[in-house]
Amino acid sequence: MSRALLGLSLLLVCHITQAAKVLAPEEMERLILGTWKEEIRSDGVFVSGTSSYTPDSKVVHVGSMVAQGQELKFYFESRWRIEGNVLITEVLKSSFPEGVPAGSIERDTILSMSQDQWTYRDSDGMEVTAIRVSTD
Repeated sequence: MSRALLGLSLLLVCHITQAAKVLAPEEMERLILGTWKEEIRSDGVFVSGTSSYTPDSKVVHVGSMVAQGQELKFYFESRWRIEGNVLITEVLKSSFPEGVPAGSIERDTILSMSQDQWTYRDSDGMEVTAIRVSTD
């Protein structure tokens, strides 16, 4: 019985090691290309939109935020890069400069990434999962 338990333990350790495998920044840069949908609910605010990443290091965010029955549509153009496991975006154009002015920089820690989805922790500590919409 102890050999079976040892075998199962080794399989579990191997599985966990594979699941926790960190991707190289170059692989994440390849996987992130395309369009992703995100939805965030927090403190009575609902944010929904898409982010489209291109090979020339540009990303366009389009969506809306709803709070207290009011809807605010937004559009941002940013430049992106990945350093280690951190996605860094710098806003170039903003439809909401009062809240997100040009020059704003966001650093999101990439927790996992696959062809179909990726999860990150934003600078406020919130974990968000983006689902691929297309590979454009």
